Amino acid sequence: MRHLPTLDMLERSLRVKVCASCPYRPPGSECLGSDVSRACEPHCPIFLHLPQIKAVGEQVDTMIASRERVLRGVMNRIREIHARREVPARARPAGASPRSPAAGAFRNPDEMPLLPRQAGKVAKVVDRLMGN
Repeated sequence: MRHLPTLDMLERSLRVKVCASCPYRPPGSECLGSDVSRACEPHCPIFLHLPQIKAVGEQVDTMIASRERVLRGVMNRIREIHARREVPARARPAGASPRSPAAGAFRNPDEMPLLPRQAGKVAKVVDRLMGN
C-alpha cells in the first residue's frame, strides 16, 4: 500500500525546500518554522495550485512516465498562466515604482511570478514525497 502525502505535508516540505530561497518571501519569515504559513502564500502560484499539483502527482503512472517530468510540465504551465497575468509597467499608475523582490515584497499579489528554479524544486519535492 502506497502512503500519499497530505497537503499539509507538502506545504511544510515546500516551505523548507522552495520558500527558504524565494525572493518574494516576507521579511522575517525565515525565522518561522515549516508548520507556519507565510503571509505570501495566499498569492503564491505554488500554494494556489497545490491541490491540483498533488492530484496530478497521485495520478501519474510511473510505469509510463516520470512523475517528476510530468510535474515539471505542470509547473511550467502554471508559470505561463501566471506570467500572462503580469501587469505591464506602462499600466502601473504614474509615479508607482516596483518594490524590490530582494526585500521580500512584490508590487501586486497578482504579479508574483513563479520562477523557473522554483518550478523545478516543486516537481522534485512532490515527486520525492510521493515515493519516486
